Amino acid sequence: GTAREMGAFQWLIWLNIITLTGTVLIPLVYMAIAGTEEIRPEGSVVEPIAPVKVAGVLSALSTFTFGMTSQVVLVEIIDEMEDPSQLPKAYTMISAPFQWIAFMVAGIGGYYFIG
Repeated sequence: GTAREMGAFQWLIWLNIITLTGTVLIPLVYMAIAGTEEIRPEGSVVEPIAPVKVAGVLSALSTFTFGMTSQVVLVEIIDEMEDPSQLPKAYTMISAPFQWIAFMVAGIGGYYFIG
């Protein structure tokens, strides 16, 4: 089947959302239960504003860009959309905010627990 036929299988979309959310939250819940004393490596610190270094900025931008890159699947998604002109709206109003929130929760949570 195609995504156009997936109207009967919307539970797959929700399963995907739940799986992605679990991927972010399960490790954070584990780290919260274990506590920072158990999780944080010795000598690791959490700084509200870390020193900015070019290598660190480039590494962070590279990781973030890779995570937000969706061009690999966008062509397939557009092909399966009932109304392809709705892609910009769907991406900017639903997909991108979900990705941003997931990255922020994982990044800030992970940094807090691991340093």
